[in-house]
Amino acid sequence: MNALRVILEFSSPVHHGTGEGIAHLVDRAFRRDSDGVPHLSGAALKGKLRYGALRWMRTTGEGNPECRPEDGRSCREEPCLFCQVFGSPRGAGRAVFSDCYPREADWFRDYSASISSPVLQAGGEVRTTTAINRRTRTVQPQHLFSTETIPAHVVFEGRISGRLNDAQQQLIRQGACLLNHFGADSARGLGFCRFNLVETEMGAAE
Repeated sequence: MNALRVILEFSSPVHHGTGEGIAHLVDRAFRRDSDGVPHLSGAALKGKLRYGALRWMRTTGEGNPECRPEDGRSCREEPCLFCQVFGSPRGAGRAVFSDCYPREADWFRDYSASISSPVLQAGGEVRTTTAINRRTRTVQPQHLFSTETIPAHVVFEGRISGRLNDAQQQLIRQGACLLNHFGADSARGLGFCRFNLVETEMGAAE
């Protein structure tokens, strides 16, 4: 059984944060590892593909009608295809989702090591945005905040491994076809992308 290589190609800058800022200069920093390399978490990747797969199954009428993960109800007997892949309260799923790193990870790592400032981050861009009052649809006073993004030209790659048969891999592929963004602030034009899933041999180098 083979793994799936995940390739995310963005058409707009992306923000995938931790909820923390940088020295009061950036309110929402991009998620980075200990070497300063930005990455997309495997948990978030799983959540996006899980959402897409569930949408596909509900649209096509596939799967066990008694299994309603969106309502907190899972399969009572044998796990259905969805639960086999993504898991349920009754058991872990077979698919294992890695973090997604830039193809240029070495550049980010080397550049971050060369920066003496603890504030500056390699390859990021900072956007200043105002908060909007949803009721009045006007700018809220004293709600100016900054967001770190990674430019659209950066391609992220990850991996989905596990003992997945053809049907289980196909479910993940179908879910990916329904997705068109990753990360926060898609309403502000961030994170629009294409999910490409490429079959690769187990144990093959990324």
